[in-house]
Amino acid sequence: MSETRGLEFWILALFFALSLLGAGASYHPYLQDSALSEVRHNSQMLMATAIAIRDYTTEQIKPRLDPLNEQRFHPQTVPAFAAMDTLRRLQERYPGYTYKEAVLNPTNPRDRATAWEATLIERFRNGYPNPEMTGVHGEGLDRAVYVARPITITQPGCLACHSTPDRAPATMIEVYGDQYGFGWELNETVGIQLVKVPMLYPLEKARQTFRKFMLSLVTVFAVLFAGLTQHPFADRHDEPGFLGQRDEVGRRDDAELRMLPAQQRFGGNDLAAAHLDQGLEVQQQFGA
Repeated sequence: MSETRGLEFWILALFFALSLLGAGASYHPYLQDSALSEVRHNSQMLMATAIAIRDYTTEQIKPRLDPLNEQRFHPQTVPAFAAMDTLRRLQERYPGYTYKEAVLNPTNPRDRATAWEATLIERFRNGYPNPEMTGVHGEGLDRAVYVARPITITQPGCLACHSTPDRAPATMIEVYGDQYGFGWELNETVGIQLVKVPMLYPLEKARQTFRKFMLSLVTVFAVLFAGLTQHPFADRHDEPGFLGQRDEVGRRDDAELRMLPAQQRFGGNDLAAAHLDQGLEVQQQFGA
């Protein structure tokens, strides 16, 4: 390989390497952003589903079952209970997808806010400017995108069960007691609706897509590189090398010709000697 060919080889290798790095650097963030967008979309859908269940319970279930609460309290008439219980069934099929109505002072102990959830509630109570809070929570396999909305008491009817124990239905007191879930006030933010959607599956899907993309790109570049460096006409433009090879062939032919036996040569001296031999032969004939 000549110096020119060697230089072109490394320039081509550098071009392919930079192209590969550039494609990977631009495609990887795109896949990450697409995965996060998918997670956010799923979280919004889960929140909308919970709100739809709450609305349906308030409009269709509660009016029909409220008369039965006089004999026995039915938690299915509580919109929050209906939404959480329904979506808990979804979580059994899709682990990591959770919905919870976390409250600082809940009637049902299972709804009590954790320390992290309590910090979100306090942010809303302290005047968080947006009606919705979004972020990322957790580490490793538990890392998830969350969406939180405040639970604010805007309907006076809610205070019938949560102001003082003596105003609450007796059947509810029989089930949950009179220690928790009271003392709420109108326009008070008492908790949050919280949705969490795992990031593991979309991010893993993005990683697999990126690996396949890079592998296919490396394969294509390898085939092109091999074809460009091994093509039989790749040296046609190397004119000095080509002419040098032709002169070398000519020199080898001359050397081979000089090595032929004297009787097989056909040069200028051989023609002169042939004419001289013919002249001597004629003189001898005339002398005879």
